[in-house]
Amino acid sequence: KAVNCKLWSGAIDPYYGPLVVFAPTKTGKMKSLYRMDDRLGGADVWLSWPFDIDAVRGLVVDAYQRLYYTGHYEPRVTTYGMAALGTDIVDGVNNYPGGFGDSATNYPRAFYAMGAPNPLTAPVVTVTGGAAADVTRAYEYTFVTPWGEESGPSPATIKVGKPDGTWTLTKMDAAPVNTGSIIGGTASGGTVTLYTQNMNWCRTGHRLIVASIVGLTDANGTWTLNGALNKSYTSVSRSITTNVATIVLTSVEGLAVGQVVTMASLGGAAAYLGTKTLTGVNATTKAITYAAVAANEGVTADTGGSCKMGYIQIEKTSVQSYTSGGSWTREAPWNVANGLKRIYRTLTGSVSTSFQLVTEVAVATTTYADTLADGSLTSVISTVGYDTPDGTLFALAEMPNGMMAGAISNAVAFAAPFKPYAWPIVYQQPVNWPVVGLGVFGQSLAVMTTGSHYVMSGTSPESISSSSDNITYPCQSKRGIQVIGSGVVYPSDVGQILIGAGGAQLLTQAYYSRDEWRSAANGGAFASSMVYDNRYYAFWMGEDGVQDGIVIEPSESLSAITQSTTIVHGAWADPESGIAYVIDDFGKIARWDTDLSTRLPSQWLSKLFNLPKHLNYAMASVDAVFNIEADEIAAITAENVLRTASNAALLASIPTGINKSDPLEGSIGSWALGTGALADTILLEPLSTNPEYVQFSVIADGVVKFSKTLYESSTFRLSDGYRSDRYEFNIVSNVRVRSVSIGNGPKDLAQG
Repeated sequence: KAVNCKLWSGAIDPYYGPLVVFAPTKTGKMKSLYRMDDRLGGADVWLSWPFDIDAVRGLVVDAYQRLYYTGHYEPRVTTYGMAALGTDIVDGVNNYPGGFGDSATNYPRAFYAMGAPNPLTAPVVTVTGGAAADVTRAYEYTFVTPWGEESGPSPATIKVGKPDGTWTLTKMDAAPVNTGSIIGGTASGGTVTLYTQNMNWCRTGHRLIVASIVGLTDANGTWTLNGALNKSYTSVSRSITTNVATIVLTSVEGLAVGQVVTMASLGGAAAYLGTKTLTGVNATTKAITYAAVAANEGVTADTGGSCKMGYIQIEKTSVQSYTSGGSWTREAPWNVANGLKRIYRTLTGSVSTSFQLVTEVAVATTTYADTLADGSLTSVISTVGYDTPDGTLFALAEMPNGMMAGAISNAVAFAAPFKPYAWPIVYQQPVNWPVVGLGVFGQSLAVMTTGSHYVMSGTSPESISSSSDNITYPCQSKRGIQVIGSGVVYPSDVGQILIGAGGAQLLTQAYYSRDEWRSAANGGAFASSMVYDNRYYAFWMGEDGVQDGIVIEPSESLSAITQSTTIVHGAWADPESGIAYVIDDFGKIARWDTDLSTRLPSQWLSKLFNLPKHLNYAMASVDAVFNIEADEIAAITAENVLRTASNAALLASIPTGINKSDPLEGSIGSWALGTGALADTILLEPLSTNPEYVQFSVIADGVVKFSKTLYESSTFRLSDGYRSDRYEFNIVSNVRVRSVSIGNGPKDLAQG
């Protein structure tokens, strides 16, 4: 056993405690962290989350420092400016919408949902004027964020008309919305479905705040969606018979009886318009019906109307009924303020028909008159198939050649190269089991699952190939996956697995059986892990409530595994500085092994020596470094100043009249429990420059036969009166122990 000690120098060195660098102010105990630097000499900003988050820098050439992250909700993106200041300044203008994001030091203070959502409505095209022979054109449009991120195209509209006429586009979507009204709701089978005014651009996994619903009040709150749907269609004709409206649409895909839709811009009676509940959907005739109290009207052509339907679903059992009202707001807004639309059309008669750029307009523009000659068309659309990432995407990882990968259930998804906001569905690759996590080594992606692992390789998303050696080492913990050297380490139920170019190997085979691993290492169900100085660290809380951890050194066989008792809830090694940070038991971010005011007591227990005969060792010698450095004394002094101030502030916060002399049983205890003012808070004892020590013990036949505490290097006699052929030696210390020698006399000790 080697606990809280570093062995790689050849000596037994105790760790220092973690040094606190930042105290997050967010609610909850933090589990994930990331440091951002403003690159201009300003202060670091510590991002933290009470969830398992994967954060990676985007391979994008700009000055924003875009950071993409996934976990617990839809994929998101922030920048240094957004994270630190809560603003998104582009060309001198703050594009971040008011009322969104976080405040104070709850970093990141601002963030967007990742990507540019695709338009949902096909443009309505009409042609007037012109004298040339008719041609056929198709039109579509895209959204472009202020960062230059372009969405995939809208549904296309095909139209025949004169090329020298005016081709007018209408009914184009304005920018995707970040908030809106609720116009209906139902509760059934543990799911609440809320209908929104028009489309909402939400998906499964997106995070919303629902408020002000009357009747179905169970739905008010903050939710991660377990379903969503958005549909937008243009009308073809209208009619009313016996107070029932029949509207023929361009499509009825996704529409169903009982859904609540918004009807707008239809001609005829006002009864056609507004919030309607569908009473019929005919897939053959593409017709919908709903109640409309008005005079009968025969079938009348009407291509100017629209039918829009959006709903969101949350996992909630309720017996309540929707009455009225309600609003929804995204937790992470879309990056759409001050964006653009790009309008494209086909060029008929060219070698290959493709959509080419007509113009750019402000994102809020919903109509445009196109009179551009064919020869003036410019670039070909390059975003066909683009989409925002799946709302449940997790395990974000960067790959070579500008690729980014993530997991969705039992599939691996890839982003377009150097465009981490665009995730075409055609780039997804399924695997046989649910994905637990991902890791990148060399040009390859290791995919850890609940069954066998996979290795995916390729220079572009289109050319990714997948292979598996069908060795079943199920991954036990996503938070235990780390890249180390030229491979990926992860915990399985039998031990730590290393996947590299040579396949998979069991790193801990020489140290743990399957049962021993489950007992000693929590079965690999780690709370956090990191790679620091090319060593793998993992931490967990056992079922007995005792914190434990291991340090594995794949390249150093003589000191392959040590242990740690430091309480760690999150761990991260900074890729820019190489420094390791952890989240301690108080939820604070601390730099690993750097608090000079605190040396952790270390333990080194030797293996069991089985001797050829019984004997009694007579002497031992311990060579250690017994001195406290000046910088350690300074660190202790500084820490005590902070502790004195903290204690004074805590005592000053206790109301007048409270009995401070009896904190456990008296009124202060009742006050603290009643108000929570002293929750997780204790008075801090001052640190002292405790003596440096080494406690040396001899264990024979499992029994401690001799123990001595040393305060300087020395040679000393051991106890007699027993003989044994089974010996162990235990060293507990807070100093560097350079060597320990045991023998029957000075000659033995001199030989080491």
